[in-house]
Amino acid sequence: MKWQPMDTAPKNGKDILIFNDGLIRIGFYDAARDGVWSVWQGRAQASPTHWMPLPDAPQRVERLVSP
Repeated sequence: MKWQPMDTAPKNGKDILIFNDGLIRIGFYDAARDGVWSVWQGRAQASPTHWMPLPDAPQRVERLVSP
């Protein structure tokens, strides 16, 4: 995955990775707050420059138990 400019980011409230102030955070477009970008840490407003989708969750791995 490559970082993409914010004008291509989804504005449906879905969590995405955002690059903001030199940090990578999980953020979302917050339509309830007049359409600002927010991060989950305290629901603070953000001014990200780039975004990318979150990676897929890990697959569950069955562990073998020795007898």
